[in-house]
Amino acid sequence: MIKMGDGVTRRNFIFSFSSLFFSVLFHLGCKKWKETEISRCLQPKTHTQKTIEAFLDTIIPGEMNDPERKPGAEEGCVINVFYDPSFFQWFSSPLELLAKDLDAFSIKAYDRKFIELNFEERTHLLIERENYFYYPAIAFALVAFYSGWYNPAGLKLMGFVPNAGVSDTSYGKKFAEEMTLDGNLP
Repeated sequence: MIKMGDGVTRRNFIFSFSSLFFSVLFHLGCKKWKETEISRCLQPKTHTQKTIEAFLDTIIPGEMNDPERKPGAEEGCVINVFYDPSFFQWFSSPLELLAKDLDAFSIKAYDRKFIELNFEERTHLLIERENYFYYPAIAFALVAFYSGWYNPAGLKLMGFVPNAGVSDTSYGKKFAEEMTLDGNLP
């Protein structure tokens, strides 16, 4: 493994950079997302969409594949992020390449397309493949799921209960009553 700087591996650098990039991308899209509400998950229709959904379910296993029946990418509507109209113009070509790469490698290894593999075979395939090309998609999926971009499944899994409204938060409430000698809050 090639090391960079103070012991940071290339893999960690790429994963961290991808996470940062997608976090900034999310921040830029927040205003538009607040204007439109997504009420349900995208139902994949094309082969590429089905392949991406299988990939996401392998990365973040859902109720069907998780032994503890915890929510995953499917329950968290993570696929919506990849096909959101705000971002799709940037992702359409990389998603096609990702789906083609997954299919090509699975046909080479198992003589079947990626969506035809069971969960264990898909997991083994991704572990065996370990391609840097997948890291941005993995980072984007994890950020989308655990930050609750489309629904709070990831937040609830981590133990955060989404607010019912602004009234139960500290926004607009005083932090302290006392003042310093010069009239400022402590």
